[in-house]
Amino acid sequence: EENVFKTLWYDPSYKIHDLCEESNSGKQTRYGQLIWTETGDRLLKIIGNGVVKDGYNMFLAPGQAHGRQTDVHVAVYIESMSSFKAQTMDFEVDMYLAMGWFDRRLAHNCTHPILVTNKVIADRMWHPDLYFVNSKFAYLQEVTTPNFLVIVYPDGLVFKSMRLDVTLSCMMDLKLFPIDHQECPLTIQSCKFEYYRAKLAYSTSK
Repeated sequence: EENVFKTLWYDPSYKIHDLCEESNSGKQTRYGQLIWTETGDRLLKIIGNGVVKDGYNMFLAPGQAHGRQTDVHVAVYIESMSSFKAQTMDFEVDMYLAMGWFDRRLAHNCTHPILVTNKVIADRMWHPDLYFVNSKFAYLQEVTTPNFLVIVYPDGLVFKSMRLDVTLSCMMDLKLFPIDHQECPLTIQSCKFEYYRAKLAYSTSK
C-alpha cells in the first residue's frame, strides 16, 4: 500500500545532520539482535533546548521560514466508544491519534529511524498542537508508561502516535428514542497554528 505521507511537502535543500556513525547505525548488537531504531537522545544534537539550535526553532512550523504551509496528515483509530449519556449529551472514546509531517530540519544520516519515547525530548520538537474542538475532557493514557511515541525518519518525516481517552460532546436528537439514530462529530484543529501555517489532511484508509 502506498505510503500516504509520500504526498506531503518537504524541502530537499535542508542539510542532512550527521547524527550516526556508519559503524553503529543499522548494525547488529553484540547479542546478534538487529537495531531497528536509534535512540531519541541523538536528536539533542539538533534541537538542543528547542528554542534556537543550529537553525532549529520549536516555535516555527517547518515550512514557515519559507512562507509555506506545513501539511499534517491525521488519522484516528477508535479502539472503543462507550458511556453515551443523554443527560449530559456526551460520550467517551478510547482512541489512537496518529499524525505525520515533514520537518527537514530534523533530517539525519542514520540508517534507521530515530525513536523518541522521552517526553522531555519530544516536547522540544515542533508539533502541530492538535486538540478536539468538541471535547469536554481528554487525557493521555499512562499505563504502564505514557502511551505515545515519536519517530523521526532519515528524510525528516515525523510520525507521532498517542493513545487518548476523550469525552466528546454530542447534541443528540432523542425524538425517535429508542429507535433514534445519532451522528456525533469528532472535530480536530490546531490550537496554535493558523491554516496558512499548518494544513490538516485526514486519512480515510482502513
